[in-house]
Amino acid sequence: MDLDFDYDISDLERVNRYFSGKDWENVQKRALRQAAKTLQKDIKDRFKNSLPAATHKNPRYKDRLIDAIRTQKAKNTGPGEWSVRLHAYGSPTKGSRTYQARFFENKTEERFTRSGWKDKWGRKYGRRLKRGTVGPLDFFKNGVKNADQALQSTRDMLID
Repeated sequence: MDLDFDYDISDLERVNRYFSGKDWENVQKRALRQAAKTLQKDIKDRFKNSLPAATHKNPRYKDRLIDAIRTQKAKNTGPGEWSVRLHAYGSPTKGSRTYQARFFENKTEERFTRSGWKDKWGRKYGRRLKRGTVGPLDFFKNGVKNADQALQSTRDMLID
C-alpha cells in the first residue's frame, strides 16, 4: 500500500540552465513535494468519504486513523532523479491507531475465537464467536489512479 513515484525531466533541461545546480535541485524537490501533498490530500479525502469515523479522535489512542497516510522526504535516487514515497502503513508505536488503516484498505478475513473449555465433569463453557470482517474500501488504490494527474502538475510546477 505504498506509492513511489518519480518523473523524467530530460525535456526540461532548457530550464536548468537558468539555475545553479543546488537551486535546480531545490526546485525539483519542491515541485515533487507539492505533487505528493496534492495526492496525499486526495487519498485522505477518499478515506474520509468512505469511512467518516477515520477523522474522529478516540481517547484510547494518541492519533486519528486518517493520520496513517504519510509522505516521506524527497530523495535523490540517481543523477537528476528525485523520488518521494507516499504510504498508508501507519505507525506500529504504542498508543497509535494508524496501523489499522491497512485493514480498511486491504480487507480482513472472517475470524473465530477458540472453541471454549471443559470442566472436570465434561461440561462445555464458551463458544466459537464470529468476529466478522472488514470489507476493502480501496481508498488508496483509487487515489493512486490519479498519480498521473499529480505528475503532470509536477511538470507544470517546474515550468512555473
